[in-house]
This record gives sequence, C-alpha cells and structure tokens, in this order.
Amino acid sequence: MENNKTDQSTRKCQCILLVEDYEVNQKIGQLFLQNAGYRVDIAENGQQAVEAFQQNHYDLILMDIQMPVMDGYEATKKIRNWEGGLRQAQAEFKKVPIIAMTGDTCEANLDAEDYPGIDECIRKPAKWEHVLLVVRKWIDAEYSSSIDKTLKDVVYPSVKRTQENPSPLDMDKAIEEFMGQKEILFGILQDFLNIAAAQVENIRQAVNCSDYGVIVSEAHAIKGGAANLTAYQLADLASDLEKAATEQQTDQSVLLAEKLENEFYHLETFLEPKLRMQ
Repeated sequence: MENNKTDQSTRKCQCILLVEDYEVNQKIGQLFLQNAGYRVDIAENGQQAVEAFQQNHYDLILMDIQMPVMDGYEATKKIRNWEGGLRQAQAEFKKVPIIAMTGDTCEANLDAEDYPGIDECIRKPAKWEHVLLVVRKWIDAEYSSSIDKTLKDVVYPSVKRTQENPSPLDMDKAIEEFMGQKEILFGILQDFLNIAAAQVENIRQAVNCSDYGVIVSEAHAIKGGAANLTAYQLADLASDLEKAATEQQTDQSVLLAEKLENEFYHLETFLEPKLRMQ
C-alpha cells in the first residue's frame, strides 16, 4: 500500500485552480483541497480563471458554472481555445482537466452541446470526499479505475430538512464533513452569517422593486453556501426563491423571500450561542 506521506508529498507539486465566486465556498474548497495536500489558487469568476490559466500551470480546474462577469461555460471555452494554440507549439502538450461544479443535473454524455470542453460534472451540493475522489481520478491516472468504481456508489446529500432533524443546521453532520475541525467550521459559519445577512437584506430590497436579477444571484449564492454547511432548509428555500425569481413569479418571490428571511434568522438564533462559546 502506498505510503500516505509520499502521496501527500507528491500532491504538493500539483496545483488546482478553484473557480468560485462565493467567499464561503472558496474557504471550504481551499480547506479540503489543501488538507488533501494540493496547492490551491482561487479565481472569483470566469475572467479571472482565464487570466490565471494563461499565466500559470494547473493540474486541474474546478469550475463553478453560474458566476458574475464570465460564467463557467464561457471560461471553459476560452481556456480550450487557448490550449489550441499551446497544442500547436508544444509536442508534449496535455490539456488540463476541467471539472464543472453545478447545481444543474449533469448529463452523462459530456460531449453534448451543453457541456463543451468539460471533462466531468459534479452536482451541488456534493460531499467534499466525493469531490476529492474526482480530483484524484483525473490527476492520478493510476487510481482512475478503482476510483470510478467508488464513485458509482456516491449518494448526493439531500437539501431537505426532515421531521427527524428539525434543526436549521445539522451540526453533527457539519462537524463530520469538516473532519472534526470545529474551530475552522465555526469560523466559516460566522463568515456565512455575516455575508448572508447582507444578502438577505439585498433580497428584501430587490423584492420591493422587482429586481429579479439580484434576487436570483443572491438566492443562488445562499443556496450553495447553506448546503455546504448543512443548513438544508435555508438551502431549499433559496433554491425555490431562485427558481421563482428566474420565472419572475412576483407573488411567489415575495412569499419565499419572507420565508427565507425567517429561516435565516432561525439559523442565526440557533448558531449565535454556539459561536459565542468558541
């Protein structure tokens, strides 16, 4: 069996570009990737990703799809076009794997017109244990076959709160997801509360003036951050609000925005005493 220290040492030479616009998700992704031994650069949007790729060597790109300035699809297209020039100039050229992280359901056929240039999709919310398996599959070719078998058994986490778990956040699961690192988890939870509070206020103001673009953007961001932190009911409401605002359903958007705000304050009340003790 391969020595884990040797494995970690090898990964220190491997660099991943994490393309993610939401600060909380950036911190979570960076934490798990660095703990696995990889070096990590962060781009906040597709334009930054293209610029970073043109200036640096990356072994893999984790690409969010829905981002401001330039989305993940356009960034992937530009990166593949840039690679076309490199392929002509370098005999030993090897294209960088691009893994899309998206809330959409990814088609099995990645050659479909909707996914040009993307090697594999990971549906959000995803366990980072699963993400790391996909990363290793593409970076470490010798493990690809065995990892493929493991990935077939992956079950995506639900974003529904159940009667058996009425809490606004599944703390036990969150601690497990963060490998028992409570201090880091609580720090990220505090960051999320600070950022989401402003986003909830932005949604409230956007609802008042029917600014559906802002509602969609902020709800999408809250959805991803909340799901990654096991605040599943908040993530579920944000997802519903995002859909309603996308379809410009005024009454439904107003109702869901109010429910989202109430659930956020429920989460805030639940977490405040726990965070205060740290």
